Amino acid sequence: MERTGWFTEAGDDLLFERYLRRVDDYREHMAKGEVSVDAAQAQAERVVGLLRTLEERLDDDTHALLTEALLEWALLQGMQLTLALEAA
Repeated sequence: MERTGWFTEAGDDLLFERYLRRVDDYREHMAKGEVSVDAAQAQAERVVGLLRTLEERLDDDTHALLTEALLEWALLQGMQLTLALEAA
């Protein structure tokens, strides 16, 4: 499989942003201003499945680095959620 970069050459355009534009289910939920428990659970299961598969393929150094990146990203998501709730 060909690798798709996560960032542009400038380093500022996340692949994630392009992915969200293609995900109809996500857009529908966000347009309605709601996310069902079932949808969130299904997404959690997809993420866990992908992470389990990924973890099996990583060498120890890459595993440590990705673990740190994921934890920092989770912290960022929590901070952004807190700011969004405070703004609402």
